[in-house]
Amino acid sequence: MLSTVSRIMQQFFGRRSTNVFPVKYAPESVIDALAGGDIHPPISMPEGYRGKLSYDFDKCIGCGMCLKVCPAKALEDYPIMDTEKNRPSKRIVFYRGKCTYCEECVKVCPVGAIKLNPDFMMANYEKYGDDQIEGIEKRREFEVKEGQ
Repeated sequence: MLSTVSRIMQQFFGRRSTNVFPVKYAPESVIDALAGGDIHPPISMPEGYRGKLSYDFDKCIGCGMCLKVCPAKALEDYPIMDTEKNRPSKRIVFYRGKCTYCEECVKVCPVGAIKLNPDFMMANYEKYGDDQIEGIEKRREFEVKEGQ
């Protein structure tokens, strides 16, 4: 009991781990407030923070290991024609709305094509909008449809 009270007092009087972001009081329109640039900067991310996924299409070898380890099934592969090796291969897209940011795909990637960066501002009105799918532009450009 005493340790619980001690912990509560430390949290109550100790240094805050958050700040008033993006603004101190909720504005009528958050979009207008952000566009106006009158925002408080976010706190710096701690070492090891698991933020937004980034994917290097050119580095990827299409092994599919990331697909096998993803517990949330947030990745999807699609066929491409590898012009350098002149053979079919696969590449992936990430659905950020499904991702749990567990970092398993990052750990298993043999060539380091998947990374987590400290960017955390990923909110959007559309769960599966284009900016919530990492690699969608490359998919549209390089995907080989059946019969091609």
